[in-house]
Amino acid sequence: MAVAPWQCEIYTSDRSNGCQGRTSRNGRVMSPMTLNVRQSAIDFIKTQICTVAIALTLFNSVRLPREAFRYGTLPYLVVYSLWLVLAALPASLLQLAVGQLSQQDPVGVWRAVPILRGVGHLKVITSYICCIYMMVYAALSTAYLLWIGKGSFPLKDCTRLQITPHGYENKMNASECFNSTFLAPFTLYPQYLGIMAIIIFILWFFVPILLYRLRKSLKVSLSILAPLILIFAIVLCTFLSDGKVLTSVLESCQQWMSLSEPYIWHSAMVQALLASIMIIIVNLIAGWLWVFMWESIGGESIKDTSFISILVLIYQSSVTGRRDKEWPLLAFGMVLISSIITVLILLFPVFNKLCRVFNDHWRLTAATSSALGTTLTIAVLTRGVEVATVLDELVVPVLATFTTAVEIVGFVFIYGWYYLTIDIEFLTGKQLACIWIIAWWTAPILMVGVTGWWLRTLLKVSWSQTMTLWPLVGVFIGLLKNQWLDTFGCRNDAVLNLTPKTKTILKSFRK
Repeated sequence: MAVAPWQCEIYTSDRSNGCQGRTSRNGRVMSPMTLNVRQSAIDFIKTQICTVAIALTLFNSVRLPREAFRYGTLPYLVVYSLWLVLAALPASLLQLAVGQLSQQDPVGVWRAVPILRGVGHLKVITSYICCIYMMVYAALSTAYLLWIGKGSFPLKDCTRLQITPHGYENKMNASECFNSTFLAPFTLYPQYLGIMAIIIFILWFFVPILLYRLRKSLKVSLSILAPLILIFAIVLCTFLSDGKVLTSVLESCQQWMSLSEPYIWHSAMVQALLASIMIIIVNLIAGWLWVFMWESIGGESIKDTSFISILVLIYQSSVTGRRDKEWPLLAFGMVLISSIITVLILLFPVFNKLCRVFNDHWRLTAATSSALGTTLTIAVLTRGVEVATVLDELVVPVLATFTTAVEIVGFVFIYGWYYLTIDIEFLTGKQLACIWIIAWWTAPILMVGVTGWWLRTLLKVSWSQTMTLWPLVGVFIGLLKNQWLDTFGCRNDAVLNLTPKTKTILKSFRK
């Protein structure tokens, strides 16, 4: 052990020795063993709650249902489940093993493979990018939560009455409502952008306070927020879900043709990789339940597939079903809590790295990163959801696929699958099954192959429809620049010649 275990000290006091036990309310003295068992049980429950909380992020509660609506609910869920087994599960085992062995942050683990240490920085940057556009979701949920709570429902600014044979009806749908209010161009309605800027500022500076003590604060926050989402989801499903919709979805065979296209395979793969840090079984169950819940609440109407699809679904289904405003308030509140959990989980590796670099001054640096995040989120919002859509559908998928594939290649092929197997067997005390080695060998091939198929089709479509793919070009340039700077940087340069430096960084070493 690194430190000596705490032992009971003998000291005198007017009361009985404090280390002998604790007196409960009924007057019985609890032994230290009983206290340890109780504390272990509490820690176990907190750990399980945190595991469930990780499956309640926006990646599952919002992104997965949106992609399922786009490509077909049942086909997408089947492909998503397949990718969880083929790609996410091997990546999860590798990440957990490397993290436990090194006890380092996502950047520090790459000391075992110095040539690829830039991948660790890319993973932290990807988390920060995700946090930037996920804040848009959190801000929109907060805005509509406040506006519906203080006013009438539907909102007055989202009402366009027309006379019909059945009387006056509101002909403005939910998408038009969002685009004419908080997503309206700031040149036409600057007041909405001002309100959103205030909300984004509050979220960026007050939500990170929940990470004040990093791991301990994160554990407490998730233990409080996760049960709230579960309660909200159970209430919504109990009173608003329609079983007939789920039956029609399960019996439908019209959307299985999408399996012949690369988009569904690539989208499901990215969704699985974004969830690879989670417990796979919990993530699998939660993903199916989230999709079925929103399908049943949304009814039989055509689902919106834009970046804010779930927010549109909540508003549109509430207006169409003539529900009281308490129901959209409950749904928007659930999405807001899910957004907070997402931001906390995404910011944790960023703040953890800042803590390791700046030590006691990391909180000041974290406040600076919050200021930068506020500026970037407002800049994203000035273009509506256009920039957020590009980040979510082009930039982050490429980064997630690249970092995961290179991570597996780096540790399995460069560090060596033989040494990796020995390390994992030392960690678990059991012999590693050969299926895991086969999975590590095949996962990068599958990921690169599907990504290449997707890029080829995307380039053909963009060429014929004159679409721009400059964001992808920027991502690839950024990947090359980041890898070059981290590999051949001048940090601790004892050798300035490229050849000996290359030999130095290619030489893997083990702690």
